[in-house]
Amino acid sequence: MNILYYCDEYPPYRNGGIGSVVKLTAEEFARLGHCVVVAGDYSTSSGQADFKEYSLDNSVHVYRMSKSKHKGDWRLKVLKLANVLFKNGSSWLNYLIAKRKVRIKEQFIAELIDKHAIDIIELADYQDELFHGLNRPTKFRKYTIPTIMRVHGACSFIEYYANGNISDYVLKNDRNHFLRADKICAVSEFSADFAQKYLTNNEIDVVYNPIEASLFRQEPHEPSDNKTILFFGKIVKTKGAFSLIEAFNSIAEYYPDLELRLIGRGDVEQAKSLVAAPYRSRVTFVDFIPKKQIINEIDSSLFCVLPSYFENFSMSALEVQARAKALIYTKRASGVELITDGENGLLADPDNIAELASKIRLLLDNPSVLQSISQKGYEHCRERFSTDVIIPQLESYYRSIIEEHQNI
Repeated sequence: MNILYYCDEYPPYRNGGIGSVVKLTAEEFARLGHCVVVAGDYSTSSGQADFKEYSLDNSVHVYRMSKSKHKGDWRLKVLKLANVLFKNGSSWLNYLIAKRKVRIKEQFIAELIDKHAIDIIELADYQDELFHGLNRPTKFRKYTIPTIMRVHGACSFIEYYANGNISDYVLKNDRNHFLRADKICAVSEFSADFAQKYLTNNEIDVVYNPIEASLFRQEPHEPSDNKTILFFGKIVKTKGAFSLIEAFNSIAEYYPDLELRLIGRGDVEQAKSLVAAPYRSRVTFVDFIPKKQIINEIDSSLFCVLPSYFENFSMSALEVQARAKALIYTKRASGVELITDGENGLLADPDNIAELASKIRLLLDNPSVLQSISQKGYEHCRERFSTDVIIPQLESYYRSIIEEHQNI
């Protein structure tokens, strides 16, 4: 198969969750002998000394649109000049500029489809211009080859869970974006349910994101006296960081050796202010660190707590389980899809501080439960989410869509 992924976050640039998953999936398909192309818009990138418009990265053909792609378009030049004359004060001109950039990108993708004889294309539901640039409803180009919309968490999803409502133009643009797809495939039942409710009437398939087989720990952990609870991710309320700090405050006096370590960026100063004065020396905040170091932090911890308010699908949760560490995760969103409470992990409501504290104490007071959950979480993750399991599912899924399209 010749496969094209559209991704504006492909590592090492502007790396987000979507970028990490696309990179892993693309490289796995390339390893299997498929021709894999990744395209994205990086025209806003700056200060990247090693920026290349094209590279062959682990057998994946990576194309990154640069500023030069936009500079060569005369329509965009005219619109930007007009906007300067209005001193960037025209929302209509800003919309036309964003729309023109979309058209340039769509043509860029079409050219790559022809160049590499692409059989199937996968688009992510979240794309920057849908949220930031297009302040009016817009129609999008539908390609002539089978097109999959991969549901990670659309702009409507993000706005709904951040504000409790969805702007009219954001909702309409997301719906129009979904209309260009022949098939819709979500990363979880939770994300599928949201998309079905707000964005499309079409049937939605579910294929979970994979986690690389090489990440699974091969050797059992050595016995350790470490008493560190680990959180990693964005340190904000919606990720459950504040709830965890409050839970730690409520039990810290009963466990004088217990420490809490939070890794990431976000509302760090606010988070620090929530730590009770007697325990400030036992709570450590660490800035963003590379994934390899995160894995070392997981291995060094006693267990991990990630009580997020909403996650479409958490790669962080799988990373914890792949390293054979016990995880306390969230009851909300896709939490119940990843974990069976009390069996291969523990679930808690981030708004219920007493429940979260109780789950932490359960692991602290019961070494046998901690060990059992660690092992069963590892086995569950390997059996359900490893690339050895998910990539064959995706390969079969792609082939079936191509065959269906050929028979129309």
